[in-house]
This record gives sequence, C-alpha cells and structure tokens, in this order.
Amino acid sequence: MDKLVKTIREEIKTDEDLTVENLVKIAFLDACLEEALRIFPPVPVGLLRIVPPQGSEIDGHFIPAGVSSIH
Repeated sequence: MDKLVKTIREEIKTDEDLTVENLVKIAFLDACLEEALRIFPPVPVGLLRIVPPQGSEIDGHFIPAGVSSIH
C-alpha cells in the first residue's frame, strides 16, 4: 500500500493531473488492480459451463449432454 501511494503521488502532482489518461500510465497501479481482481474476482463462483446436446470428449473422457461444471 505504501509503495502504491508513493508511486501515485510521484506521478500525480496536482488535481489537474488526476485524469484517466495519467492513471493508466502507472504500471504499478494496474498491477495492483489486476492482483486484487485475481484474488477477489467479481464473479465469485465462476462461469457456468454446460456440455452441448451432442456431448463432448474432455481429456479422453466422454461427458454426456447437459452436464454442468457446477452440480
């Protein structure tokens, strides 16, 4: 947190500097946001996957139609 605050304050000197264009240039800010989204994704369960009507072979195993990734 301290490193992020220091990095932002070095790049953003005035209120006028606080723009989206300037914020996207701060690579460390982007890295922090990406890591936060990795740890706490906005989709808590993940995306539901359903096997198509003809079934599917996954890793050498036949999976019948309609099976979902969340049971």
